[in-house]
Amino acid sequence: MNELISVIMSSYNEELEWVDECIRSILNQSYEHLELIIVLDKPENKELAELLVSYEQKDKRVKLLINEENMGLVRSLNRALDHCGGYYIARMDADDRALPTRLENQKNYLERHQLDFVFSELILMDEKGKVLVESDGQELDGDEIKRRLNYTNVSTHPTWFLKKEVYGLLKGYREVPYC
Repeated sequence: MNELISVIMSSYNEELEWVDECIRSILNQSYEHLELIIVLDKPENKELAELLVSYEQKDKRVKLLINEENMGLVRSLNRALDHCGGYYIARMDADDRALPTRLENQKNYLERHQLDFVFSELILMDEKGKVLVESDGQELDGDEIKRRLNYTNVSTHPTWFLKKEVYGLLKGYREVPYC
């Protein structure tokens, strides 16, 4: 099945080089039937705005939304959700990079196991690209997730991949002080 994947991202004040690498990592995915919805949450950041506009102009899969004022991550992501046309939604942070098969792998795993929501491990790197932490690749079952939730977070937000209907049922993101 070739469903559209909407990738949502909010950008505020990240390094231009990081944002550029992030966008390229999404647009160069092995799964190409995607749209990248970017919310610029700092409209006065003109250099970042120029970079984002240039991507929107050269790739029809990019949709740029510029907030009139800083709204914060939750409201920016909810704004992005309102513009998603995809059957699936993937999260991305503007200072992260996705492996070239990320979306394809997550979509295939979700469908193969008849799930609504998946997340993946990550490779933590410093600003220069040096690997600091690499996950062990262990697949977590429900019992292991419950056990780990007692002492840690098991899902990193920028790795989320889920059916759009899940966000609909949850009515998007909630404003919470922390989670």
